[in-house]
Amino acid sequence: MVDGGTTYLYYKNLNDGNLYGARSATGQPSSFTTYTSGIRLGNAIEAPLLQKTNDGGWRLWGDSFSPVNNDYYLWSSSNIGANAWTAVNQRDYTPPLNAKHGSISGITDAEYNGLVSRWGLPNWVRLKSYNLPDYFVRHANRVGRIDPYPFDPYREQLWRMVPGLADSAGVSFESVSVPGNYLRHSNYTVRLDPNDGSSTFRADATFYRVAGLAEGGWSSFRSYNFPTYHLRHQGYALRIDPISSSSSVADRQDATFRVTS
Repeated sequence: MVDGGTTYLYYKNLNDGNLYGARSATGQPSSFTTYTSGIRLGNAIEAPLLQKTNDGGWRLWGDSFSPVNNDYYLWSSSNIGANAWTAVNQRDYTPPLNAKHGSISGITDAEYNGLVSRWGLPNWVRLKSYNLPDYFVRHANRVGRIDPYPFDPYREQLWRMVPGLADSAGVSFESVSVPGNYLRHSNYTVRLDPNDGSSTFRADATFYRVAGLAEGGWSSFRSYNFPTYHLRHQGYALRIDPISSSSSVADRQDATFRVTS
């Protein structure tokens, strides 16, 4: 990328596996000089992507393929000419689903609104864990749990967040990969089961979306029929437990999620 007459090039050094920045006054071959120290998150990273933000800042994305494949990490800097990259917490961004070696193009609000008007938004959501931000809610062998993405089948993390089966003011989570099946609690543990039409099932599968117990900009989900209980993860498994604003920090974090795509 060219900024202020200087051409910047980010690359992976195959000798140590880190990402570096180089720059040149001309952009000509053999004119680049490395000016940053190496950075890396995860065990292995590649495909650096340099992006200038709308507010004049800079972001550097890296595509990690270990310990899991298909995980993007992000750094930010206010000065592209300095050796000053800061890792961004994964709570603050969510890489796009199934992205590898991507590219980013800036668009205007009008262009974004035009795209949404023409094609609409996804008809599914993902639920991202607050305190394990690379983990997403999924079903596996009909058990509700959180796991680090990516995993296969990836569609096990996709949900249609529909009006609550017991109360339309609430929400229910219908599986995209197994339509007609919903997350519901049974003996306080969370399962994926087919809707049998009973009032018990409808109640077990209904939650009220409230402000996140750990952070208000996120979401927590209060049980319809156990109104002091919230959806949470514990040992990576999903369950409902009595959690409130006075509960421990760890419990409130376990019960906080971001609804994302």
